Amino acid sequence: TSQISCIAHMKFACELDRKSQRTTVGQKARQADHLAWSEDPPLIRELYSLFPKVQSESHTGNAC
Repeated sequence: TSQISCIAHMKFACELDRKSQRTTVGQKARQADHLAWSEDPPLIRELYSLFPKVQSESHTGNAC
């Protein structure tokens, strides 16, 4: 029975290892996704290019 419990323990430890790796990979994927969305997606950049930035009159340097 000691051999069986040893094998069961090894399998359990291996499963724990796999779970921790999966969690780490999932966290990295989420972080990467967050970083990717901090930039403007191509569609938004295309829309920005269609509408040039309008300068307001107060920022042109014509102080009263």
